[in-house]
Amino acid sequence: MDLSSNNFYGELSSTWGSNKRLQALKIAKNNLTGSIPPEFGSLSQLQVLDLSSYQLSGEISKEIGKLTLLLNLCLEDNQLSGCIPEELGSLSYLENLNLSRSGLKGQIPGNLANSKQLHYLNLSFNNLCQRIPHQLGKLIHLSKLDISNNLLTGEIPSKLRSLASVEMLKLSHNHLFGLIPEF
Repeated sequence: MDLSSNNFYGELSSTWGSNKRLQALKIAKNNLTGSIPPEFGSLSQLQVLDLSSYQLSGEISKEIGKLTLLLNLCLEDNQLSGCIPEELGSLSYLENLNLSRSGLKGQIPGNLANSKQLHYLNLSFNNLCQRIPHQLGKLIHLSKLDISNNLLTGEIPSKLRSLASVEMLKLSHNHLFGLIPEF
């Protein structure tokens, strides 16, 4: 279902969670508000969830981690709060994860490396802090990694050299230091 780029308003309804056959839900670029209903975790066949570019607030529901068939999760350009849930690391088929410009804080969960099919990971323009997890070096299919414009500190993990498929690596506008690993 694609309802993107319209003028829908109001909050996301929890009743969406009752549609067990839904494979794609794209409601990007609308005027919806509120938080992501935890009932979305019941969408067992969902492969694509795009709720980008509107006024979503609150934390990313941990229930999203139950969407075991999810390939694409896009929540960019929202007004979320809180941290990236560890549960996203259980999405083993996930190929694209875009949480950029969403107001997230805390550290990048190292267990995102459990999503071994990731090709695209964009966590830019948030308030993510602490060190870049060395576990991200296990994402051998990753072609684009953007964690720029955060509050990340420390050295660039040498394990990122293992990203043999990487075509784009953006680490700019952080507080990184030390030697630049050879890629």
